[in-house]
Amino acid sequence: MYILIMTKQKPIFVKKFKYDYAHHNSILTRLYAAFVHFEEMHHVIAVRLKVKGKQIQITNTRLSCAIGTSDRVQEFKTLVRKVKHKTIPTIYCGDYNVVDSKLFNRLTGWLRGFTRFDYLLDERASFEKLFKKEHLVNIFRGKSTSFVNRPLLQLDHILVPKTFLVQSHLLTKKRYGSDHRILVATIQI
Repeated sequence: MYILIMTKQKPIFVKKFKYDYAHHNSILTRLYAAFVHFEEMHHVIAVRLKVKGKQIQITNTRLSCAIGTSDRVQEFKTLVRKVKHKTIPTIYCGDYNVVDSKLFNRLTGWLRGFTRFDYLLDERASFEKLFKKEHLVNIFRGKSTSFVNRPLLQLDHILVPKTFLVQSHLLTKKRYGSDHRILVATIQI
């Protein structure tokens, strides 16, 4: 799996941060390793650009789908702590694998290494609370970014600071071979 940020403008800063050093041993993690020869990378890419004389930062990452909800919430907290800048606003993008369906979590939790606490945690509410604390707007909230509309699975996110104006946003129908739809947003800075 690859994480990237494409830009027409030359970045003034590019850095990769590691946000999770734990070894997760869920059944899904072991299946990935055994059959797909895939090991999850726990990195976030941060890019800074100068737009209209001001710096902005854009991040992109993929949070693990093979862990419990409380671990995924912790991954996001650590990610924000590592990349957040005091004076430069940040747009957070990525596949956060947040599951909006308690039923889906209950049915698949055993595969993803859930603890008892994970089954009780409302994952979407926990993430939205973090977004609010960081003054971020989840511009695709309430929309399924997966190939299915039910259950609602907003796996992918573009989070913008509340001070930014989102002029338009689009969730494509075409997936180009992925199990995720493409998110597009026009943001006025």
